[in-house]
Formats: sequence, structure tokens, C-alpha cells
Amino acid sequence: MNALIIDDEQDSREVIKAILEEYCPKVNIVGEADNAEDGYKLISSLSPDLLFLDIQMQPETGLDLLKKFDDYPFEVIFVTAWNQYAVEAIKLHALDYLLKPIDIDELIAAVTKAEIAINKKSSNLQLKKMISNINLIGITMSDGIEFAPVDHIVRCEANGFYTWFYIDGSKNILATKNLKKFEEQLQQHNYFCRVHSSHLVNMNYLKKYYKGESYLLMQDGSKVPVSRTYKSNFVAKLATLGIL
Repeated sequence: MNALIIDDEQDSREVIKAILEEYCPKVNIVGEADNAEDGYKLISSLSPDLLFLDIQMQPETGLDLLKKFDDYPFEVIFVTAWNQYAVEAIKLHALDYLLKPIDIDELIAAVTKAEIAINKKSSNLQLKKMISNINLIGITMSDGIEFAPVDHIVRCEANGFYTWFYIDGSKNILATKNLKKFEEQLQQHNYFCRVHSSHLVNMNYLKKYYKGESYLLMQDGSKVPVSRTYKSNFVAKLATLGIL
């Protein structure tokens, strides 16, 4: 695990390094910073797996540093002398919150949690890459995940916070995520088009477009409305695919 230590006290950084070298050989310290600004630059350039982060630094705090990231891929262990920031640290999805002076057992336990979390992320990423390579989509259901060929998806329809998948030659699947989430996943496949707030269609399964009544007839016989809001998006997609 490649890690950074961001703490404005050199003694604290040295203590963390010494404990890690002695008890956590899997942690590789690739950089240090004594302020949030330099810490941000190191994170951006080194892409660490793990951060040991102090809170009370000047002029920006460790909390300020984390807030610069919308979604950070690294794990964070706060190491601080102040206990009043624990709630905010939890809100920022910190893995652990250790108080100075550092307890060796607590640091070892935090690093173990980090290793588990990082390995899980790595496994999930590998699974996503594998699924992408074989052109499958993972549809999260109440009892697990079902994998379906992207090319066989006829259309998706919103059902409140859930989504119905209509798949050619297979059963319909009710997914436990909203339509927006699946639209984001499928947007890399340019033959999917949002035609209504509740409908996403595979253009390869279009049979007829009724302009006057503004709806689509799909090859499976289903009718899908084209809303005024998404009509221009649909027409533009027809042009992009060379259909119009």
C-alpha cells in the first residue's frame, strides 16, 4: 500500500513512520507534507492508496483538504490530537480516527482495515474491467447481481427508485437502482438514448417512430413515449447514428 503522511508536526510524522516500518511492512511511505496545499499536490501526483492525515494544520485543515475531492479513491486514517472532529471525519468517510499520542495497536488495527478496504476496491475494479471487456452489465437486485449482455437490452424503464430492464429473449429484471445510475453506465454505448424521464431505449431495437403521437414502437411490441424534453436528444441521436 503506497501511503502519504500529511502532518504539520515533524515529530508526529517520524513516530508514524517508525511504527509503520516496525509493525506494518506492507505500507510504503511515498511522500510527506506539512500542510494541506503541498499534501494536495502530492496526492494529485502520486495517487496514494492510503493517507495518514492530521486535522489542525495552517492555513487549511486536513478536513479542508479532503473537501477538495468529490470522490477520493484512497483510504484516510486521521491522526490528530483533537477529538472534537470525529463526527465530521465520519461524514467524510474516513476509515479511522486515531488520537495522539498514537497507540501502536490502534494504528496496526487501522492499517489492517485499510488493507482490507483497498483489496476490496481493487477486486471490484478488476470485476468492472472484466465485465466491460465481455460487454456485460451488472444489474443489482434485491437478492444479488445479475449479469446481462448490454447488446440484448431492449429498454430500461424507471419504477420509482428502481428500474425495469427489458431484455431480448430473457426475463425482465427489476433493479434496485434508479434509471439515472444505469444511464450513466450505458452512456459509453452510443446506441442507448434517453427519450423520456422514465425511459431509456436501445436504438438497435427500434421498429417505428410515430412523429405525430410522439412515441416509439420497439421490436418487442412495446410502446415508449418520447417526451418534449427529450425529443431533440432523440432526433440528434438518430442523426448521429446516420438513421435520419
